[in-house]
Amino acid sequence: MKKAMKKPMSKKADINKNKKIEPWEAARSRAIAKSMSKKKGMAKGGSATKGTHVTKEGKTAKKGLWYNIHQKRKRGETMRKKGAKGAPTAAAIKRSQ
Repeated sequence: MKKAMKKPMSKKADINKNKKIEPWEAARSRAIAKSMSKKKGMAKGGSATKGTHVTKEGKTAKKGLWYNIHQKRKRGETMRKKGAKGAPTAAAIKRSQ
């Protein structure tokens, strides 16, 4: 036998059970839906996890050294000099390639 499918929950809830969706009920439902989407990490057009980004080819990749370098160049910031505090070491560059 097939199990009965549960009816999907509607986005707007009739909280005070008067068969009308009042403006405050609709606003509350939207706020709850918005907070639920933030908890899952699923912003509009965003990636599913926090430490990743979507490449030009559409693949999901970890944010690493080269991602940060490209973002800094895109913003027009100058790079740190070799040996300066916070600059990537030769070992870090070699690991990222």
